[in-house]
Amino acid sequence: MLLGQLRTIFYYTYSYITVTTNEGASMIPNDKFGNKLYAKTFNILKENGCILSGLGYKESKNSPNLFFLRTSVFSFYADMRGTKEISIWSDTCPFFYWEFHRSIPKWEKRRVIKKELIKLFNSQCPCRLSFYLYREPEFEDIPTYVDVANGEYDWDDGRCEVCKKDFKGEGRFCSRKCKGEYEKAQIDECLVCGKEVYSYDEYDSNEALEVKCIICNEKMCLHNSIDHHISYFPEKTVPVHRGCHC
Repeated sequence: MLLGQLRTIFYYTYSYITVTTNEGASMIPNDKFGNKLYAKTFNILKENGCILSGLGYKESKNSPNLFFLRTSVFSFYADMRGTKEISIWSDTCPFFYWEFHRSIPKWEKRRVIKKELIKLFNSQCPCRLSFYLYREPEFEDIPTYVDVANGEYDWDDGRCEVCKKDFKGEGRFCSRKCKGEYEKAQIDECLVCGKEVYSYDEYDSNEALEVKCIICNEKMCLHNSIDHHISYFPEKTVPVHRGCHC
């Protein structure tokens, strides 16, 4: 009895005990840089490991705390070893990344990634993505919205933004009709002057789109504009000349 109590005290104080998981691999209370983890942090990682194992992931024998799911066309990784930018104790969500067979089209890769991330979130194991997601080949020039806390991973994946048709290709819309309906839905009425204006909330502010100022009606570039509120609740803005904005 006394020996058991001492082991328990030793575990919760220093967290030096490892947990055997898949095929002899074992989670360890260290990050990949050799830093020791507190018991509280390690317990969270073990819970993540149990969830991942239940979803078919296996732990790497050579890299403890790194889990992977492998098929003939892709490999998913849920990495709980920490990175130079983000320590595992500051964010215990697994770092998620992937490898695909080169024959898989980009839109399909994004769909499979989104599906897996949502599945992990719904299983109480949300995963974080790289700060450099936009540099990944699958995500270059793709509008992307990620909210890990709420399990939101929004990007183009071969389904139409308007009618939700599965057109299995690149782009946001399945047809010109759907694109037109979407653009039409962005037209709002200014609460100040009552005129119809186009909301550019859906566009990247760095895009060099030539538009007309709603005040002077002269063409301008978004780079030389300032956002003018046409509605505060919900918040919507349109670009106007800096000189025209009061």
